[in-house]
Amino acid sequence: YDIIRNVVIDNIVIDEKDQDVKQVEETRGLVLQSAQREFLDKDTEGELRSIAQNAGVTTGALYVRFPNKSALFAALVEP
Repeated sequence: YDIIRNVVIDNIVIDEKDQDVKQVEETRGLVLQSAQREFLDKDTEGELRSIAQNAGVTTGALYVRFPNKSALFAALVEP
């Protein structure tokens, strides 16, 4: 039997198998990497649509994790 657990990542409740948790964490990492490049290149003028596109995710997937640019930037600079 597979163990199913609830995990919360970026306010997303995952009630699935371990591989789904890994996918959510991987997507978060891709978005943060893309955001870092975008903000370094364009400062605060970086666009969420461009960040999502460069991360290979939909804008919806980005907004589920980060509701706005400020939240995304805060995730980049948090310790």
